[in-house]
Amino acid sequence: MPPSRSSVIIWVVYEMAVRREMLPALREELSNILEVDCDSGEPTLTYASLRNAELLDSFIREVFRMKGDTLSIVRLTTKDVSLGSSVIPKGSFVIPMATLSHENVENWGDDAKSLLVIAGLELTKLQRASAHPTGRLELENLLVLAASSQLLLMVLSLISRVDIFMEGGEYEVIDPMNTVAVPPRGQLLLPLAKPLL
Repeated sequence: MPPSRSSVIIWVVYEMAVRREMLPALREELSNILEVDCDSGEPTLTYASLRNAELLDSFIREVFRMKGDTLSIVRLTTKDVSLGSSVIPKGSFVIPMATLSHENVENWGDDAKSLLVIAGLELTKLQRASAHPTGRLELENLLVLAASSQLLLMVLSLISRVDIFMEGGEYEVIDPMNTVAVPPRGQLLLPLAKPLL
């Protein structure tokens, strides 16, 4: 698995560990989407069942939004650009911080700094937040990764077999400027639970 995907799975699992109130609902969703294997009679996940993991998909989307620069956006100015009371000179690299846009209370309301998990396929106003200088919906490109079967399968397999705790109830962001390749640091505890799968 490439480093960025490894980092993403760590971010998602760490957020589950500190937001344990989500685990019962995610496990209930898992129970509801499980199918029965025709040959063995055992519960199984299929591509079709993964597509029904709407709550988990929403949780992952919000982790992407809250962790900040999921993919760094770098632009080079081709002319002098006014930004507020400043001018960015032609030939300057501009690296906007997505977190500033995603957590902007003036633009997105009081919930901008909260992890909002909403089951369903419609994007919320917050999930449409964009750090792109022209306002295009760059975050939607990241949702392809959020909906990937591989990521959903990994998380569902994990929560189907273990409980998830974070020692001390929090983790440390090692490099806030590079959350793509540098996952957070914490002590994850994964005691075995009654398997659902």
